[in-house]
Amino acid sequence: IDEIKADMKEGAELILITPPYASANKSTSSSFVANVNEAAQTVLEIAESLGIKVIDAHNDSPIQEAKENIYQPNDGLHMVEAGYSVFAEYIAGALSELVEK
Repeated sequence: IDEIKADMKEGAELILITPPYASANKSTSSSFVANVNEAAQTVLEIAESLGIKVIDAHNDSPIQEAKENIYQPNDGLHMVEAGYSVFAEYIAGALSELVEK
C-alpha cells in the first residue's frame, strides 16, 4: 500500500474494496469460500488500521446468497452478466458516496 500511495498522482485517493460474497452451495470445491472470506476480513482490517476508506462489497453489495441463483448461478463465485452489471452499479454508487464524504 505504501508503494501504491507513493506512485499516486496528487489529489488521488486510495479506496480498498473487499471481494464480493462467494458461496459453496454450487461449488464442487468450497476451499475458495474460505479464501474469499479471509481476504474480505483482511481488507477490512488493513483499511481500519491504516485509516483508508473501504467499500465492503463482501457484506453490503447485492451479490449475496439470496440472489446467487441470479448473479452467480454457475459456481457461487463467478458472476454472470446480470451479476457484473448490478455489482458495477453498486461499486459506482459506493464510490460516489465515499468521494462526497
